[in-house]
Amino acid sequence: MKKRVALILFGSLLALSLCACGGDDTASTTQGETADTTTTDETQEPVDTSSATVGDYEVSIGDASMISDDYTGEEAFLVNLTFTNNGEETTSPMLALMVEAYQDGVQLERAIIGSEDFDAGSESLNVQPGGSNEFQLVFTLTSESPVQVIAQEFLGDGTQATKTFDPATLA
Repeated sequence: MKKRVALILFGSLLALSLCACGGDDTASTTQGETADTTTTDETQEPVDTSSATVGDYEVSIGDASMISDDYTGEEAFLVNLTFTNNGEETTSPMLALMVEAYQDGVQLERAIIGSEDFDAGSESLNVQPGGSNEFQLVFTLTSESPVQVIAQEFLGDGTQATKTFDPATLA
């Protein structure tokens, strides 16, 4: 019985000592120094910058138009983009970039289109270093509100190309 109590006490002591090793994420400061508590506001909307260097790539958000969504029968939003590979390896816009569209603050879903006006395979074409490729993406709209398109490097530093479109003014 004494051995059991001793083992329980030893196990508890070991667990407590391991918990104490975790520490916290706040930085300690010496006298006269202050801790940097600057935070970023993730709800801040990006400014329209239709072209940007994102990592090893240049991305440019071009024009847009409305197109019929074959799957739902509703109108969809088609956007043209240009991808330039300034890296050292061959890659495609599909693998290198993350392109999203937002309407009323909510991300839009990709549309399923079977139209001659849409080149569905253009996003997956490989681009050699120094080469450029124009590609298209289509999104299903949820309202008549403006659409914000954001393009950034997949797992990049957050640098973005952004452009806002008003569906009411698109043909």
